[in-house]
Amino acid sequence: LHMIEAMDEFKEYLLKAYGRDFDIRIGIHYGEVIVGSVGHGEDKKFTVIGDAVNVASRIEAINKDSGTRLLISDIAYEQIKEDVEPKNFLRLRLRGTSSLITLHEINKIKPNALIDHAIVQKIPDSAQLINEGEELEGKLASYTTLYVTPEGFDSPLTLGIIDTLKHKRIFARALFEGEFEIGGSITVFKENQTVYFRKTSYIDQIKFFVRRNIKGLLDLFG
Repeated sequence: LHMIEAMDEFKEYLLKAYGRDFDIRIGIHYGEVIVGSVGHGEDKKFTVIGDAVNVASRIEAINKDSGTRLLISDIAYEQIKEDVEPKNFLRLRLRGTSSLITLHEINKIKPNALIDHAIVQKIPDSAQLINEGEELEGKLASYTTLYVTPEGFDSPLTLGIIDTLKHKRIFARALFEGEFEIGGSITVFKENQTVYFRKTSYIDQIKFFVRRNIKGLLDLFG
């Protein structure tokens, strides 16, 4: 909406200075995407790909025929419905699809809905939360695997968010690629200033058990 407001101001300048008109249309969808660099050399560019991107592009195109400027999918609307005021909605089939989809036209953001980034506390660097060689136990909160990766990273690259007992949340990359289970036991460690995670092994479980119960064990064998 702020982009559209800025465009309206720019359109006045274009019309007065050059006698030309120009506008933008926005389509928003919510879903998983692959983020990374594609291409080689001077042709390399940072991009996102996936079904969610394709759907957002098709939603954007609907604006032209519907006379709207900003449409969002029903899935995206569910994520923000408490913070926006819809003006209208459409029910139709997107190009290349057979099922109906609901699109919402948004024209206003409710007061105090936007985050004031000036007061948002910076998320600490995970590398500062764990010492070299230290191992932490945690649960896997979320992860994603990138097959198109940023420059300097091999493909595939699996990134995870782990809730640990010592820290609320740590971001790390998988030491080994594979399938992971959300909520599964994870071991986080730092090696050469890089934070990694792996599935918790039986040896890890024993070490964490001893660490948690060291005082009781010392008292037991006193």
